[in-house]
Amino acid sequence: MSFLSENLEYQAFYQEIAAFDKSDLGRLLITGTEAPDLLERLTTNKIIGLPLNTGVQTVITTNKGRIIDLLYVYSTDKGLLVITSKNNQDTVASWIDYYTFGEDVAINDISASTAMIGIAGPKTFDFLKSFFSLDIFALDKNELTKTQFENIDVSIIRSDSHSVLGADIIVENENQNFIWNKIMSSSFDIENPSDLTLNAVRINEGIPMLGHELTQEYNPLEAGLIKSINFQKGCYIGQEVIARLNTYDKVKRSLIKIKWNSSIPPSNNVIVDESNKEVGKLTSMSVLNSMGQCIGLGYLNKKALKTPSLFLAIQKNLAKIDIL
Repeated sequence: MSFLSENLEYQAFYQEIAAFDKSDLGRLLITGTEAPDLLERLTTNKIIGLPLNTGVQTVITTNKGRIIDLLYVYSTDKGLLVITSKNNQDTVASWIDYYTFGEDVAINDISASTAMIGIAGPKTFDFLKSFFSLDIFALDKNELTKTQFENIDVSIIRSDSHSVLGADIIVENENQNFIWNKIMSSSFDIENPSDLTLNAVRINEGIPMLGHELTQEYNPLEAGLIKSINFQKGCYIGQEVIARLNTYDKVKRSLIKIKWNSSIPPSNNVIVDESNKEVGKLTSMSVLNSMGQCIGLGYLNKKALKTPSLFLAIQKNLAKIDIL
């Protein structure tokens, strides 16, 4: 068995370079003169006035301030490009359409007609410089640029995570295989990581995922998405609840990264304290190495953050967890 932190795929993100398909992320192109105003009223961040070729992370929420999805919205010369979570474009498009009342707005699902390739790792700069003559450090995070590669139109977004340099490449679907084969046959030693490795890196980087950390059970403040919230903008769906939670410090849970030693999956997802009282919930996990060390993401009651000892149930035993 090849354990994740001991294999080349995982190490590529932190020492070399990796390339992977991200086409399962939804892609919507929202056009019309009132598109920015509509998204301003439906999500947590500032959309109106977004400069051309820049993007923001924003959350679409219910009227109770709960998470529907974490979006990336980019201002392009064709309209607003909205990146959703995996295969969630229909849900997001339906939610936006439900709140469209005659505005000059059109929602176009371009997920099937386009493809998305992720590049990540410390050698991303060298690769993009060689492959596209692009200086990735000339772009801010979530900034977009357009270029061509052998007469093919390519959009490139700088998409760093917390500690990993990265870029997303968007092309027409018909050009995906050509671009992919060119990338993988380049002079760079590029790893193509498995889904297990991608999940381990996601957890290690503290990135929440739809259906795990991003559900209608939680709000953006609990999920650590405060940078996706503009508290000065006007009203949006769920704004009153989120503002009240922030103003009066009423957030009861926090998204945390944890580690523990056991190659056996937990018996359940419940985090308990020394008195066996439930204080949190594990939402994602990955076994990292042959020593049985695991990492995970989960929600913990804020009052338990200073608890000396926290545990997960492993069969009939309790495994002590450490907050990272």
